[in-house]
Amino acid sequence: MNSSDRKKLILSIKILLLCLLIVFLFLYLKNIDYQYLLSLQLSVTPLIVSACLSIAFRYWGVLVWQYILIDLGARNLPGFIRLSNIHAKAWIARYLPGTVTWMIGKVYFARNLGISKSRLSTSTIVEACVQIVAVATTSLFLLIIDGRFFNIAGIFPLIILLIFVCIIMSVLFIPSVFRIFSSKLLVFLKLEHLSEEFSINGKTTFRSFGLYVIGSIISGLSYFYVVLAVWPSLTVVDLFFIIAAVNLAGVAGTITPLLPSGIGVRDTTLLVLLSQIMPIEVALAVTVFSRLWSILIDILFFLITRIEFLPREKILR
Repeated sequence: MNSSDRKKLILSIKILLLCLLIVFLFLYLKNIDYQYLLSLQLSVTPLIVSACLSIAFRYWGVLVWQYILIDLGARNLPGFIRLSNIHAKAWIARYLPGTVTWMIGKVYFARNLGISKSRLSTSTIVEACVQIVAVATTSLFLLIIDGRFFNIAGIFPLIILLIFVCIIMSVLFIPSVFRIFSSKLLVFLKLEHLSEEFSINGKTTFRSFGLYVIGSIISGLSYFYVVLAVWPSLTVVDLFFIIAAVNLAGVAGTITPLLPSGIGVRDTTLLVLLSQIMPIEVALAVTVFSRLWSILIDILFFLITRIEFLPREKILR
C-alpha cells in the first residue's frame, strides 16, 4: 500500500468512526428536553476550585515527567519552570489530529535541552503506557465498587477492552519487551532509535504508576467541581463515580487512534457514564462544558508557564 492509499484509508476510517458516533449520539439524545437544558446555570465558586485543581494536575504531570527522565539517566535537567513550559506546549499539540502528536511535540520542543532524543522519546512512551494503566486501573476499581456502574447497557465490552489494554500495557513494562516495542514505535514516528545505554526498570514504572494514580484523583476531583458548577444537586456520594467516569472517558479517548484529543469517543463515553447518576440533559451539558473547560485550562496553563518562563528567558539573553 503506497502513501496515497494509506492516507485515503485513514481518512475513510476517521469518517466512518465519526459517522458512527454521530448516529449513536442522535439515537441517545433524540428525546432530550432542551427547555430543561437551557434552564441550567453555572456556579462560579466550584469553577474557581476546579481551575486550581486542574492547573495543579498539569504541574503534577510535569513532576512525573521529570522523575521519569531522571530514572532514565538524564542529567543536568533544566529547571521545573522550563520543563513546565515544554510540557504545556506539547499538551496543546494533542488537539492536532492523531493520538501521538503530544508525544512528538514534547520531543520537538525539548530537543535543545541537552537531553538525548532517545531519552526524550522513551520518556514520552513510558508516560503514555504507565498513565493509561494507572488511570484505567484506578477508574475501573472505583466504578466496580459503585453498583450503578453495572446498570449501563453494553458496559461489559468496554470493561473487557480496558482490562485487555491494561494487560497489554503492563506486559510492555518488561524491559526486553519495552525495548522492542519502543524501537518499533520510534521508527514509526520517525524519531531516534533507542540507545543501548539505558532501559526502564521497576523503579521507573512503579513510581510513575503511583504518581499517576494520585494524578488521576486530582484530575477527577477537578471535574467533580465542574459537574457541581452545572448541577448543584451533586452529592459527596457521587464523588468517586465522577472521578472514575471522567478518567475512564479520558482513557477511552486516548487509546482511540486518529481523532485529535479523543474527541467524540471521550465525550460519548462520559455522556453515557454521567447519565447514570443525573438527568441526561445535565450529563450532556456537563460533557460539552467539560470539553470547553479542558481547552480553556490547557490554554491558561500554557500562558502561566509562558509568563513564568519569560523573565528567565530575558536573563539568558
